[in-house]
Amino acid sequence: MGKEETLKFRLLNDVAFHFVFGRASRKYNLLNLLNAILTKSGQEPIRDLELQETTLDAEIVGLKSCRLDIRAITSKNHHINVEVQIMNRHDMEKRSLYYSSRLYTTQLNKGEDYRELNKTIAINILDFSRFTSTKFHSIYKLLEIETGEQLTDALEIQRRTL
Repeated sequence: MGKEETLKFRLLNDVAFHFVFGRASRKYNLLNLLNAILTKSGQEPIRDLELQETTLDAEIVGLKSCRLDIRAITSKNHHINVEVQIMNRHDMEKRSLYYSSRLYTTQLNKGEDYRELNKTIAINILDFSRFTSTKFHSIYKLLEIETGEQLTDALEIQRRTL
């Protein structure tokens, strides 16, 4: 071997991203990343968070399970899913909505009150853009289409294009 070979990892690679942001020993990397993203959208800074299991098993046989890239719960009990994607598989919007919905609905057990549900935020960090907008950061919420009135702040999807 004449020349030294080097491995090149992109931070948006699932393994590299999880190594840097998805380990309990490096949770402050994730905390800083989330604060950099979320405070720009008017959210209060996150003081602390706990990393969670990233697999959401199907509760009914035959339903699709989810494998999230990073899953965390903040000190205010906000549930956060961070997904990174290099390739455009033309399903990111639906996949993000599915993952977010599953993360939201897994918060309650039988007999618990709906008021116990906490905000769920999905952050999609993408190396492609499906939209014509050149915006670097977009925030999607549930709004009334004519008045723009927000139905609830319980579900939010943010997209960042690199």
